[in-house]
Amino acid sequence: MNLMVQQFQNLKSGQEENKTDHNSPTMKGEKKINERINKMEEMIKRARKMEDLMDYQSLSLFPDVSLPPKFKMPTLDKFDETSCSKSHLKMYMRAMQPLGAIEELLAQMFQNTLIEPLLGGSSI
Repeated sequence: MNLMVQQFQNLKSGQEENKTDHNSPTMKGEKKINERINKMEEMIKRARKMEDLMDYQSLSLFPDVSLPPKFKMPTLDKFDETSCSKSHLKMYMRAMQPLGAIEELLAQMFQNTLIEPLLGGSSI
């Protein structure tokens, strides 16, 4: 019985040592992890605040434009600056107008026919 009591006391004192040893590698690691979690939580809070302030309507060129019924964007070759820009524009117009696209929709959807680097602000 004394052996069990002694083992229990040793176990208990070992746990107390771990609680008071704030400089142990485990405690330092946990502290770093908690700091990183707190930083991430703050970043998420700030991002959510920014989302609340953002006006999504202003991101659209023509927010009131709606697609014609059963509209499906045709598969068109993407313009990559190696072909003629006027030919690309004609091909786009000829593909979209029969689908009932009005001017605002044509302007809004044109970006879908450009390769991604051109979306950064290059002009045709």
